[in-house]
Amino acid sequence: VRIVTKKPDSTIEMMLTFHATSIVPKDYFEKVGFDAFGQKPIGAGPYRFVQSIDDDRVILEAFPQYWQGKPPADKLVFREIPDLSARITALANGEVGIINNVTPDQIPAIETLGCCDVRSVMANSQVLNYRTSNPVMADKRFRQGLNLAIDRELLSKALWNGKAEVLHSHQYAEWGDLYNAERPKFAYDPERARELIAQSGYKGEEIDFITSPVYYTNGLAAAEAIVSMWQK
Repeated sequence: VRIVTKKPDSTIEMMLTFHATSIVPKDYFEKVGFDAFGQKPIGAGPYRFVQSIDDDRVILEAFPQYWQGKPPADKLVFREIPDLSARITALANGEVGIINNVTPDQIPAIETLGCCDVRSVMANSQVLNYRTSNPVMADKRFRQGLNLAIDRELLSKALWNGKAEVLHSHQYAEWGDLYNAERPKFAYDPERARELIAQSGYKGEEIDFITSPVYYTNGLAAAEAIVSMWQK
């Protein structure tokens, strides 16, 4: 398969490995339907689905006929361990080989175990999406005002020990030659934010902020901090 883009696209590899671009068997999907497919999916990767136990684990096994050869591990088990301290204990005891969503304040505790590498994800960011079908959000000035009211540097220092970087627009240094370090970072300007929100005609209507406590590391704390910044 050869993919030709109209112009250089630094996101192409990310998009092709995104869950929404997974290759699935058309006949099987159409036969069983969306819900049944989710219970017993078939993809094109090196592992095949074995079992899913709600609120506990997902089990995969190696697929010997994978086009790049049989993968190194015979079986993968993804366990659901909501409590961070329990995840760290499971790692220390050898019950699991990898854990994620570790807050920066817990990294020293993991490093002292002497058994693990601590790594951060590459080319990833925490994203705030505005639903423009909401009449209030439909006004660009209102959205711009909300953006300018967020102190991203403060969020990084308070929630991620300064390890999170404020982006130079929507791009990542991992893009290599396609990365432009000269592009400005997302600005923090509360005075201009107030002006834009006033111009938008916002009258204090209630707005729902939907977030998840597990999707991003410290994501719930970040959402609460952002709401606090908006209230000012």
